Parts: sequence; C-alpha cells; structure tokens
Amino acid sequence: MVYKDRTEIDPEIFEEVKTVQVDGRECWMLDPGTYAINFNEGCKIPAYAAAFIIHRSSLYRTGTSIVSPVWDPGFATDQMGTVMIVNVRLIVERNARVAQMIVHTTDGEAELYNGQWQGGTNSWDKAK
Repeated sequence: MVYKDRTEIDPEIFEEVKTVQVDGRECWMLDPGTYAINFNEGCKIPAYAAAFIIHRSSLYRTGTSIVSPVWDPGFATDQMGTVMIVNVRLIVERNARVAQMIVHTTDGEAELYNGQWQGGTNSWDKAK
C-alpha cells in the first residue's frame, strides 16, 4: 500500500533466490519475472544532485531491464537496491556488473530526502 506519508510492503511477496554453481562460478539462475536486487555499493546523493540506476548494455542485450526510481537529493544508504525485469532465462554471476548509477546535478539545492527509507538498503528489507 502506498500512502502519502509511508509505504507498506508485504514481505510474503518476496522469495530469496539461492545461488547455484555454473561452470565453477557462483550464479543466480533466473526465470522470467521481476526481481528485487541488491548491489554491493551504497550511495550518498549530495544536496545538489539526483540519481537513477540503469542497466548496463551487456544486461540490456539479454532482454533484461533495471527499473529505478529517481533517488532524491540527500538520500543515503550503505547498500542500494532496485528492480530487475527478466524476460528470458538468465544466468547472472555473483558480483557481475549489471547496472550503473547516473547522477544529474539539480538547479540549486533541493529539499533533502527525509523519508522512511533513508539509510535503509531497500523496501523489501524494511518490510521484513
């Protein structure tokens, strides 16, 4: 449920996908669907910028998309997360580079983010 002052997420809708060995590499084997993904990296968006995450071309060539909101000025977290939409069976190796963050400067300083997800890794972790 999305209210004007908070979002509530049912943790039951998320299922962890375990890694498997593929050619001696630790990988996720993903069937078509929508996946919540976590990155190794976090971020600290400055007061004069906003950002979004986009798939790298190697992921895009597989028919897979990364869908990201705009990350507001002042948002900070130790670990970023977003959504990946897989359209064909896909194998992703752990620590593979699948996305990049694009940062845009804003016209002056904006009101800083101070929402319920500040400092959290992502919505599905907060739902647990």
